[in-house]
Amino acid sequence: MIKRNSIIIFAVFLVLLAGVLYINQDSNLQTSLGMQTPTPTQQPKVISGIDFSTIHSFEISQSTGYKMVIAPNAKNEWITDTNQKVNLQAALQATQSLIDLSGTITQDQSLPLEKIGLNPPLAKIVLTDAKGNKGTLNIGNQSATQTGYYVKWENNPVILVPSAQIDSLMGSFSPNTIVALTPQPDVTQTP
Repeated sequence: MIKRNSIIIFAVFLVLLAGVLYINQDSNLQTSLGMQTPTPTQQPKVISGIDFSTIHSFEISQSTGYKMVIAPNAKNEWITDTNQKVNLQAALQATQSLIDLSGTITQDQSLPLEKIGLNPPLAKIVLTDAKGNKGTLNIGNQSATQTGYYVKWENNPVILVPSAQIDSLMGSFSPNTIVALTPQPDVTQTP
């Protein structure tokens, strides 16, 4: 009798051991059972190969005809091409938005650039460093699901960047944000 119970317990042990080994080898099963959390994949940065500490100018243009250049003047004050002072905090935020751009490399790199709005681009940001080296960020159409925009930095692959990042970036470079407000004098009536 003891021998039969020992065999049954040993068989149950072997079945449980086989189950544990199977679960440990199948990471999808581990995730679905809540035993493992999926690790997020690293999203590639869009802009590479440029030192943001040496940026000398930004040129922003859109297919609508809007264009603005931001660069330092002779006094080393950042101004627009229309000679308006730049809000430095807004310029730093816009620069940080550029540095932080990341997304997902699109699966089909053979898509015609015309079809996704990158030739010609809907918007373009040209960065120039102090040595005169230029880099161009082209911004295209929104994806079919409207969750992101197609962007391309120089000769790098097309990347799908979340819409919120691009909307924030373009908002950072809008005249209402980037141009420093000049205080208006108080109006007083004279007798």
